[in-house]
Amino acid sequence: MNPTINLPSENLIEDLLARSAVYHALSLLLRHPDAAAMKWLSMREYQRLAEVVEMLTKERKGSLHEAVRYMMTAFEGVSIAEWTRDYERIFGHSVQSAAPPYELEYGEEHSHRQPQELGDIAAFYRAFGLRVAFASHERIDHIVTECDFMQYLLYKQACALDEGSEERADVCETAAQQFLADHLGRWGPAFALRLSRAAEQRVLGALADTTLAWLVQDCERMQVPTGSRDLPLRLPKERDEVGCAACAPQQLGNTDGKR
Repeated sequence: MNPTINLPSENLIEDLLARSAVYHALSLLLRHPDAAAMKWLSMREYQRLAEVVEMLTKERKGSLHEAVRYMMTAFEGVSIAEWTRDYERIFGHSVQSAAPPYELEYGEEHSHRQPQELGDIAAFYRAFGLRVAFASHERIDHIVTECDFMQYLLYKQACALDEGSEERADVCETAAQQFLADHLGRWGPAFALRLSRAAEQRVLGALADTTLAWLVQDCERMQVPTGSRDLPLRLPKERDEVGCAACAPQQLGNTDGKR
């Protein structure tokens, strides 16, 4: 198991469930506002998120705490209509946006790596019996899908420990560590910084700052390097040469099973 988390079994399970809850919140909030987001906002779930973050870290004045508390203030005064307008202003209706929410849009000279990287992401999902749902209409490298996968891995690891299966828990932890190092933790910080700049002081800006602070902390916790916040975006010409990456989920045979 990860040597940085030397906790009794019950405390480790609680820690894993808390981290899983944070990734779940990010996967909910980084998508286009929907009924689930409306419920989250009306039930003031952002207060519970702050409590979870506080439980996870001993540092009371760290950047993550500050970001979450600022996010709480932002959500207190926002409406779904304002949130939706902000989301559509920043992300628009195409891959090219101020802050692309797709992993394969980040990094230099990577058009030749695109099929391999998409295949690697899909392999992670398939290893746990998961595929992106056809109805989601999203690529497998979307920030929401990758956060959702981390949530699943941490929850599955907690369940394995609760059932006394160290072997299954180790498999989940290794996968989470590798996925964070190779994917979400590598490009997520660059996405979050771009989103923060594009959203300015609005609710999505507060969410972006929380996402960035969380990914930095979780990479440290899992002992993997945090990706550069200055990753360049792929050139439009590369998109034309590669073709429609948005078709990737269908090519990979998505079905239900991946939220």
